[in-house]
Amino acid sequence: MMIEPLNAPTEELCLLCWGMTFVADIDGESIVLAGTINEPIEAEKYIYLANHPYGGWSATESERYQLGQSCILKKLHVLLSAAPDVGKSYTFTLRKPGNGQADGNLVVTITGDATTGNDVTHTDAISDDDYIDLKATPANTPNVADAYWGVVCYIAPPPANPLIGKPLIAPDIIKRAKIR
Repeated sequence: MMIEPLNAPTEELCLLCWGMTFVADIDGESIVLAGTINEPIEAEKYIYLANHPYGGWSATESERYQLGQSCILKKLHVLLSAAPDVGKSYTFTLRKPGNGQADGNLVVTITGDATTGNDVTHTDAISDDDYIDLKATPANTPNVADAYWGVVCYIAPPPANPLIGKPLIAPDIIKRAKIR
Protein backbone atom coordinates (compact mmCIF):
# COMPACT_ATOMS: atom_id res chain seq x y z
CA MET A 1 0.00 0.00 0.00
CA MET A 2 1.38 3.42 -0.92
CA ILE A 3 0.02 6.76 0.17
CA GLU A 4 0.50 9.73 -2.14
CA PRO A 5 -0.74 13.13 -0.92
CA LEU A 6 -2.74 15.14 -3.43
CA ASN A 7 -3.88 18.76 -3.59
CA ALA A 8 -1.39 20.10 -1.00
CA PRO A 9 -2.84 18.72 2.23
CA THR A 10 -2.46 20.79 5.39
CA GLU A 11 -0.15 19.81 8.22
CA GLU A 12 -3.07 18.81 10.42
CA LEU A 13 -3.02 15.33 11.82
CA CYS A 14 -4.18 12.92 9.16
CA LEU A 15 -5.28 9.48 10.28
CA LEU A 16 -5.51 6.58 7.91
CA CYS A 17 -6.86 3.16 8.78
CA TRP A 18 -7.25 -0.03 6.84
CA GLY A 19 -8.21 -3.57 7.64
CA MET A 20 -7.92 -7.10 6.43
CA THR A 21 -9.50 -10.47 6.97
CA PHE A 22 -7.45 -13.45 8.11
CA VAL A 23 -8.91 -16.87 7.33
CA ALA A 24 -7.11 -19.57 9.28
CA ASP A 25 -6.34 -23.00 7.84
CA ILE A 26 -6.71 -24.44 11.34
CA ASP A 27 -9.54 -23.56 13.74
CA GLY A 28 -8.17 -21.61 16.67
CA GLU A 29 -5.37 -19.86 14.75
CA SER A 30 -5.06 -16.08 14.55
CA ILE A 31 -2.16 -13.79 13.70
CA VAL A 32 -0.23 -11.05 15.43
CA LEU A 33 1.36 -8.54 13.02
CA ALA A 34 3.64 -5.67 13.98
CA GLY A 35 6.63 -3.66 12.82
CA THR A 36 8.67 -0.51 13.11
CA ILE A 37 9.41 2.47 10.90
CA ASN A 38 12.56 4.60 11.07
CA GLU A 39 13.78 2.95 14.26
CA PRO A 40 17.26 1.55 13.73
CA ILE A 41 18.41 -1.45 15.76
CA GLU A 42 22.02 -0.59 16.48
CA ALA A 43 22.37 -2.83 19.54
CA GLU A 44 20.40 -5.60 21.25
CA LYS A 45 16.93 -4.18 21.88
CA TYR A 46 13.41 -5.24 22.84
CA ILE A 47 9.94 -4.38 21.58
CA TYR A 48 6.33 -5.33 22.26
CA LEU A 49 5.36 -8.46 20.31
CA ALA A 50 2.16 -6.65 19.33
CA ASN A 51 3.01 -3.02 18.60
CA HIS A 52 2.11 -0.24 20.96
CA PRO A 53 1.79 3.30 19.55
CA TYR A 54 4.25 4.70 22.09
CA GLY A 55 6.74 1.87 22.26
CA GLY A 56 9.60 1.48 19.81
CA TRP A 57 12.78 -0.50 20.42
CA SER A 58 14.27 -0.18 23.90
CA ALA A 59 17.47 -1.39 25.52
CA THR A 60 15.44 -1.92 28.72
CA GLU A 61 13.35 -5.06 28.37
CA SER A 62 11.05 -4.30 31.32
CA GLU A 63 9.78 -1.27 29.34
CA ARG A 64 8.70 -3.43 26.40
CA TYR A 65 7.09 -6.66 27.52
CA GLN A 66 3.38 -7.29 27.69
CA LEU A 67 1.15 -9.88 29.33
CA GLY A 68 0.27 -12.93 27.30
CA GLN A 69 -2.64 -15.31 27.53
CA SER A 70 -2.67 -19.07 27.34
CA CYS A 71 -1.81 -19.99 23.75
CA ILE A 72 0.78 -21.55 21.48
CA LEU A 73 2.88 -19.11 19.41
CA LYS A 74 4.33 -20.52 16.19
CA LYS A 75 5.49 -19.65 12.66
CA LEU A 76 7.46 -16.48 13.40
CA HIS A 77 8.14 -14.58 10.15
CA VAL A 78 10.31 -11.46 9.87
CA LEU A 79 10.74 -9.06 6.94
CA LEU A 80 13.46 -6.38 6.79
CA SER A 81 13.32 -3.28 4.61
CA ALA A 82 17.00 -3.78 3.70
CA ALA A 83 19.33 -6.79 3.67
CA PRO A 84 21.91 -6.91 6.50
CA ASP A 85 24.87 -7.32 4.03
CA VAL A 86 27.57 -9.95 3.62
CA GLY A 87 28.81 -11.32 6.94
CA LYS A 88 26.19 -9.37 8.89
CA SER A 89 22.86 -10.36 10.41
CA TYR A 90 19.86 -9.65 12.59
CA THR A 91 18.49 -12.29 14.96
CA PHE A 92 14.93 -11.98 16.27
CA THR A 93 14.00 -14.03 19.34
CA LEU A 94 10.64 -14.40 21.07
CA ARG A 95 11.23 -13.68 24.75
CA LYS A 96 9.38 -14.86 27.82
CA PRO A 97 11.20 -12.79 30.48
CA GLY A 98 8.76 -13.25 33.36
CA ASN A 99 8.67 -16.04 35.91
CA GLY A 100 12.35 -16.96 35.46
CA GLN A 101 11.97 -17.60 31.72
CA ALA A 102 14.19 -16.06 29.09
CA ASP A 103 14.60 -16.75 25.37
CA GLY A 104 11.74 -18.66 23.83
CA ASN A 105 12.05 -21.30 21.11
CA LEU A 106 11.04 -19.10 18.16
CA VAL A 107 14.17 -17.60 16.58
CA VAL A 108 14.73 -16.05 13.13
CA THR A 109 18.15 -15.04 11.84
CA ILE A 110 18.41 -13.01 8.62
CA THR A 111 21.89 -12.81 7.09
CA GLY A 112 23.71 -11.49 4.04
CA ASP A 113 21.50 -10.51 1.11
CA ALA A 114 18.29 -11.97 2.58
CA THR A 115 15.44 -9.74 3.71
CA THR A 116 13.12 -12.42 5.13
CA GLY A 117 13.34 -15.32 7.50
CA ASN A 118 11.00 -17.59 9.39
CA ASP A 119 10.86 -20.30 12.01
CA VAL A 120 8.16 -22.80 11.14
CA THR A 121 9.49 -25.73 13.19
CA HIS A 122 9.43 -24.44 16.78
CA THR A 123 6.63 -23.32 19.09
CA ASP A 124 6.37 -21.49 22.38
CA ALA A 125 3.72 -22.31 24.96
CA ILE A 126 2.49 -19.15 26.66
CA SER A 127 0.63 -19.32 29.96
CA ASP A 128 -1.82 -16.77 31.28
CA ASP A 129 0.10 -13.77 32.63
CA ASP A 130 3.45 -14.71 31.06
CA TYR A 131 5.39 -11.68 29.93
CA ILE A 132 6.32 -11.76 26.24
CA ASP A 133 8.30 -9.53 23.88
CA LEU A 134 10.58 -9.68 20.84
CA LYS A 135 14.36 -9.23 21.05
CA ALA A 136 16.46 -8.05 18.09
CA THR A 137 20.20 -8.68 18.05
CA PRO A 138 22.32 -7.20 15.25
CA ALA A 139 25.71 -8.77 14.45
CA ASN A 140 28.67 -7.06 12.75
CA THR A 141 26.89 -3.72 12.21
CA PRO A 142 24.28 -4.70 9.59
CA ASN A 143 22.64 -2.18 7.26
CA VAL A 144 19.96 -0.10 8.95
CA ALA A 145 16.53 -1.64 8.30
CA ASP A 146 12.96 -1.43 9.48
CA ALA A 147 11.61 -4.72 10.78
CA TYR A 148 8.12 -6.19 10.31
CA TRP A 149 7.03 -9.46 11.91
CA GLY A 150 4.13 -11.80 12.30
CA VAL A 151 3.46 -14.84 14.42
CA VAL A 152 0.60 -17.34 14.51
CA CYS A 153 -1.26 -17.60 17.80
CA TYR A 154 -3.16 -20.83 18.45
CA ILE A 155 -5.85 -21.12 21.10
CA ALA A 156 -7.71 -24.42 21.10
CA PRO A 157 -11.37 -23.92 20.16
CA PRO A 158 -13.94 -24.95 22.75
CA PRO A 159 -15.24 -28.52 22.51
CA ALA A 160 -18.45 -29.15 20.61
CA ASN A 161 -21.66 -28.92 22.60
CA PRO A 162 -23.44 -32.29 22.22
CA LEU A 163 -26.84 -30.54 22.24
CA ILE A 164 -26.19 -28.33 19.23
CA GLY A 165 -23.28 -30.13 17.53
CA LYS A 166 -20.92 -27.16 17.44
CA PRO A 167 -18.70 -25.31 19.92
CA LEU A 168 -20.59 -23.55 22.67
CA ILE A 169 -19.84 -19.86 22.29
CA ALA A 170 -21.30 -16.76 23.88
CA PRO A 171 -24.01 -16.05 21.22
CA ASP A 172 -25.35 -19.61 21.66
CA ILE A 173 -25.52 -19.13 25.42
CA ILE A 174 -27.33 -15.80 25.02
CA LYS A 175 -29.76 -17.24 22.44
CA ARG A 176 -30.61 -20.21 24.69
CA ALA A 177 -31.01 -17.95 27.71
CA LYS A 178 -33.53 -15.76 25.88
CA ILE A 179 -35.60 -18.74 24.75
CA ARG A 180 -36.11 -20.06 28.26
